[in-house]
Order: sequence, then structure tokens, then C-alpha cells
Amino acid sequence: MFKNLSNANKLGLGIGGSIALIAISYSLNDRQPLTSSVVPAPLAAEVFDNPAPRFSAQAIEAGKLAIASEAEVVDLAFDESNAIEWNVAVVDDGTRRYGFAQSICIVLRQAGAYDDAVDVRIVDASKRAQFKDAYRDYSLGAVRCKDEQALD
Repeated sequence: MFKNLSNANKLGLGIGGSIALIAISYSLNDRQPLTSSVVPAPLAAEVFDNPAPRFSAQAIEAGKLAIASEAEVVDLAFDESNAIEWNVAVVDDGTRRYGFAQSICIVLRQAGAYDDAVDVRIVDASKRAQFKDAYRDYSLGAVRCKDEQALD
């Protein structure tokens, strides 16, 4: 589009400049530009400050209902802004709960509330009131559903 970078820099498209789309229409006979316009790209803040949710409200609700139907589950919390978005409270039996977290991944997959970035943490229900939303402080095990890797 540009014969050299200096033409792009003159239009403010160089390094550090804002990204824009340059639209130029050419005549097929003499290759002279007929029209020219600059269309600014959306501001980065608009794109990154309001990302689209990963799951629909229906998928989240289906995931919550499916998890709540599991016999061991005392409570659960979903917050897409958390590093680990699904936190499931159970009664602590003194063991790590990686296997149960992996089974919750399967439940979420079946409910349609799953993508490759889903993580699940199992937490001690008796300590939840003490630590409130600091789920990591009373974690019994967390996994990345994609590869079932332990996260803590």
C-alpha cells in the first residue's frame, strides 16, 4: 500500500501512532486514485474495558444447577473475573479434592459452561465464612479443566 514507511508515518500510522484503515479506490484505466478516506480503528480502551462474556447467562445457570445437583456440594460461586472462576464448597474430609474438581469439569462440559480456559477450585465449606472470598486460603484442590493439571 505504501512505497515506503515514511508515507505511513506522515499519516500518523508509524510506531506509536494509532492504527487506521486507509481505503483508496483506483481507476482501472489510469491507476489514479478516485477517492481516499481514513477510517480510524476503535479505541483500545473500548475493546479491553468491556470484553464479551465467555459464557451466556443460560450456560452459567446450567453449570450452577448441574454442580449443585452433585451430592457432595454444599455451596458454589461463579465469578468470571476471578483467576479460577468456579469455586465449589464441600465438607472437608481431610483429603485433597483434585479428583472431585476434575469431575466438576466434566459436569461443566456436559452443561455447556465450559471452554479451554475453565478452572475449578474445591474449597472447605466450613472455612468459607471465615475467609469470605479469599478462596485460595481454604482450597482443597484446584484444576485446569483443559488438561486436568493441578493448580495449587
